[in-house]
Amino acid sequence: MLLEFIVANWGILSTGAATIIGAVVGAWKAAQLHFDKKYEKQVEAADKLAAEQTEWRNEILKQVGELRLRVQDLTDQNYSLVKERAQLISRVAELEITIKKHEATIEKLQEVNNDTSRSR
Repeated sequence: MLLEFIVANWGILSTGAATIIGAVVGAWKAAQLHFDKKYEKQVEAADKLAAEQTEWRNEILKQVGELRLRVQDLTDQNYSLVKERAQLISRVAELEITIKKHEATIEKLQEVNNDTSRSR
């Protein structure tokens, strides 16, 4: 009886089955297209973010390089100033010794002058 029903209604059943299969395949393709577009948008967003991160990284590396050069320049200036300071300290010490020698000479000359004045 079932077999007779299937044979008698084969045209209607096959058309219905084809319609159902077509609808399922159509829905599958629509879902796949939707997910492909969604995935494509995610890939585009990820690429954009990666490009921004690369740009930020390059800018940061550029600034780091500039800061390193500035630190090196300041370090060189510091060494130069320390060297100059040491030279100036040495020169001041030499001048202090010279001043003491001159003061001692002046004292001796004053003593000689005093002795000369007394003996007159």
